Amino acid sequence: MIKRSIPHHQIIINNNSFENTAIKLNRQNDPPVTIVSAYHPPRKPIVVEDLHQIFRNQGHVLVAGDLNAKQASWSPLTQQNTPGNIIRRFCDSTGYYLNAPSEPTCFRRSYRSTTIDIAICKGMTVTDCSSISELSSDHNLVLLREAPFQENPEPCDDDAFDHVKEESTTPQPQFQTPHRTLTSPQKLWKSCSSSQTKKHLERWH
Repeated sequence: MIKRSIPHHQIIINNNSFENTAIKLNRQNDPPVTIVSAYHPPRKPIVVEDLHQIFRNQGHVLVAGDLNAKQASWSPLTQQNTPGNIIRRFCDSTGYYLNAPSEPTCFRRSYRSTTIDIAICKGMTVTDCSSISELSSDHNLVLLREAPFQENPEPCDDDAFDHVKEESTTPQPQFQTPHRTLTSPQKLWKSCSSSQTKKHLERWH
């Protein structure tokens, strides 16, 4: 849940394919990030241009929620559908990261368990995505962890790499990247919907 003490303001995104609630979150040590809690109605088609609109002119974007999209790369146990294939091709063509838990996120008695709560990231790296059973709902919470943002990394010494042989078998050290918890799409939705910080609104068309 987004605390009221964290600087943010609501963004209005007029989009035909997705119902959404969006905010721009101002982070103290990192660039601002646009967070979009999205829902795609199962009987409504997804227009690729609507996907592009959400990410256009934004450097750091997280879109997460129940997209009712099924595709073998993240939900292999269920039948694929057209929204899933569209989103998969969109991410492949743009290079945006698609993140989904390895465990199902939706459980219904009459259907096989599916993974339809997913996240798409631009300019961010999610290092962990987990499905957590903490709600009295047929949907699980989804927890995302983001790698710290790094701006202007140290320049590469090209001369040093001239002495590195690709066939070297020297074991490489393993590093663990610290994580920063973002939140779940459901909590984002609840928080954004009830936010009182509506003095500054942005509209996307």
